[in-house]
Amino acid sequence: RHPYSRGLLQALPDRAFTPVPGMPPELGDLPDGCSFAARCDRATDTCAAPPPTGTVACHHPHVPEDVRA
Repeated sequence: RHPYSRGLLQALPDRAFTPVPGMPPELGDLPDGCSFAARCDRATDTCAAPPPTGTVACHHPHVPEDVRA
């Protein structure tokens, strides 16, 4: 799952609340790449660039099962 989606799912009432650290960017000053990168535990330098069009918005959407939280 994308880290933002994972954060939303972790915030569901039937789960223990796990806040996503940091603050979202200002809407008038969004970065060129992923707007969630500054708060993402999987972010790399690649996340500063816009993803190719027609693909998933996250450069790192899949994590092996043994690494998932």
